[in-house]
Amino acid sequence: MREVDDKIWLVSFLNYALDYFDEEVGRVGVGVGVEPEVCNNFDEDCDTLVDENVVRPCYTGAPETLQVGVCQPGEQICNAGQWYGQAASGRYIADVCGGEVLPSEEICDGADNDCDGQTDEDLYQPCYTACGTGVAFCNNGNWNGCTAPPELPEICDGFDNDCDGAVDEGLDCLCTVQDIGTLFPCEEDPLVCGSGYKTCECKTQDCTVIGFTPCYAMCYWNIPVDPNCDPYLGSILPYELCNNHDDNCNQLIDEDLYKPCYTGPPETLNVGICLPGEQTCEKGAWGHHNASGVFIEGYCKDEVLPLLEDQCNGEDDDCDGETDKEGEMEETDILFIIDWSGSMSSEIEAVLMALNQFAKNYKDENVIQWGLIVGPRVPGNYGAKNYLEIVSNLAPFEDFMNKFSSLNKNTMNGQHEMLYDALYLSLMDLTGTEPWALNDLTWTTMVGNAIQESIPELQNFKINLSFG
Repeated sequence: MREVDDKIWLVSFLNYALDYFDEEVGRVGVGVGVEPEVCNNFDEDCDTLVDENVVRPCYTGAPETLQVGVCQPGEQICNAGQWYGQAASGRYIADVCGGEVLPSEEICDGADNDCDGQTDEDLYQPCYTACGTGVAFCNNGNWNGCTAPPELPEICDGFDNDCDGAVDEGLDCLCTVQDIGTLFPCEEDPLVCGSGYKTCECKTQDCTVIGFTPCYAMCYWNIPVDPNCDPYLGSILPYELCNNHDDNCNQLIDEDLYKPCYTGPPETLNVGICLPGEQTCEKGAWGHHNASGVFIEGYCKDEVLPLLEDQCNGEDDDCDGETDKEGEMEETDILFIIDWSGSMSSEIEAVLMALNQFAKNYKDENVIQWGLIVGPRVPGNYGAKNYLEIVSNLAPFEDFMNKFSSLNKNTMNGQHEMLYDALYLSLMDLTGTEPWALNDLTWTTMVGNAIQESIPELQNFKINLSFG
């Protein structure tokens, strides 16, 4: 009877298992559960394709600048579990954010170039009239608001109002009897602000002494006089002059007036390190404030004046158009340790461009010696063992550049960067110490080629640096 019971129990269990299996198959489908494709070199959606149509936005600038002003995100696509972006050259490069727009220096173009939420802020440039220099400010992509003194009609006041080099030309500037009643424009006390007029009047009863009246508003001189006339409120001018007077009637005196300045020899301006500074106006005088906030008349803030050419720094310190003419360059060793893996192609191009620029001034200096170590190098197909090579062991610049430029970039497919090793081997002779003796060291199994493990071999891998 026990055997029959066991058979009944077994049949019941199998029926239950079959029912459960049918339910699960109907719920998830036959075989797998399909998931969205992600960038991991795996076929999640089971369509025999890996990482297809997987894209994402990217942005390498400061997060707070994203989609502010001109700044916009870029895009990356996935390939074999790695994110790639399209560089300016059109090639897709790993970890590049293709097409992104990053913050740049603010220019006067009506756009927020530095992506800080402001447009054309703090931009100004020199502007000029025949009467002097001033500053124009950028507003919505246009330069306007020049603070340079305007050219005014010539009046009899002892000044060159039209800035043509002549004073009171074409005018009879003696206050004679004939000048009594003639109105001359003026911007001065006792006017509270703006422009008014003054005339010649007799100062003595017999009119043997004649001089100017105070400066009053135009309504003061009208006949009959308007009872509502305020003789101290002149006509509002559209500009402000450095004259200790409120010309534009905004209850501020000499505000926002700036001009470039330079107190060095004129021929040195904008030569070498020499640059102009800036002056502002206060109480009718040009100058600027020192570090303590004290206004100093005649002070030209932030100007850069000529210095003695007494140091070798690649600069024209005395602003005579010649660089380091009196200095001598010290003996110098320059060693480049280059990552020769495929992802560094663009960076290596930039290094070569920079070296060509550097060579314009320094390639003839025989006191400079140049060295070059490259790794990982690959002798054959991708996947072969990698090795480290001294391409140039402290040579003159021309020899160094010839070897650097002749390297075959098609071999940039190494994987095992042994650059820490290169740094250790290069500095070992310089420090005079060997924490690990070369005779005790060997390359790993990932390092080597058909000829030897490194070029030269490990025990002879030395750069004879001499700098201290």
